[in-house]
Order: sequence, then structure tokens, then C-alpha cells
Amino acid sequence: TECTSTRTDFCSSPFTYHLHDLTMDADLAAARAKAAQGGQAPGAAMEQQLKEQQQQQAMEEQKKAMLLGILDENARARIARIAAVKPEKASMVENYVLMLAQKGQISSTVNESKIIEILDQLAANQKKTKIIVKRRTIDSEDEDDNDDDLM
Repeated sequence: TECTSTRTDFCSSPFTYHLHDLTMDADLAAARAKAAQGGQAPGAAMEQQLKEQQQQQAMEEQKKAMLLGILDENARARIARIAAVKPEKASMVENYVLMLAQKGQISSTVNESKIIEILDQLAANQKKTKIIVKRRTIDSEDEDDNDDDLM
């Protein structure tokens, strides 16, 4: 579908999202002004770094907008709770949901029970951490030693 939005942030139709005019000219201008105050011209590396930050931020905004349309309120709350404890796991779940949406395997909004299923799938795919504790055995000579005589 063609986007006819005149807004400068996001427009959306069901499961289709467009990003409009997300630029950070103010940040670029501030960086140039700061460099000019220091007596240096802004370097190409600095501009490249700013562009990369802008692209990354734009992608994050687009990801959030897509998730907002795909996840229901309870599912978003569940992911937010997971993100508070394990941000990398929450990111994995979000990326998985987006992948399913892009493949067309999600036809309606994702609810909390679907998020729990996804978490179970991801947990099954990951290795289980196993902790083995080896305790040293006490020599039989030490058992015979009575520490009461030291008092």
C-alpha cells in the first residue's frame, strides 16, 4: 500500500510500516559547532559516526513501531518485564516476532501466551548451563585428629 501520510515520524497500515524524514540535522549541526569552537573542521570520521548513529536510531524507532502494531498490551508488558532482567533475551524475542511477521506467519496481534510459547522455543534451543561441584574428601588421618585437645 502507498503511504499518504504527511507526518514526519511514522505512518502505518496493517503490518506495513514506513519511516518518514527521521533525520538528526540538529545533532549534526551541534557536532559541527562544537568542532568549530575547538578550532577544528569536523572530520569525515565524525560525520560517518553520526550517520551510523542516526541509522541505528532510525532502525530502532522503526522496530518499536512495528512491534507496537504486532504485539498486544499484555505481550508488550511481558517483554518489558523480561527486558528489565535480561535485555538480550527480550531482544531475541522481539527479533523473532519481527521475523515471523516479515515471513507472514503472524496473521493477527501476538498475545502474551504466544510470547510464552516463543520463550519456551528459545529456551529449548539454548544450551542448558550445568554446574558441577566437586568436593574434596577429608583424609582419614584428619578424622582421627581430635581438635578438643587444642583448647
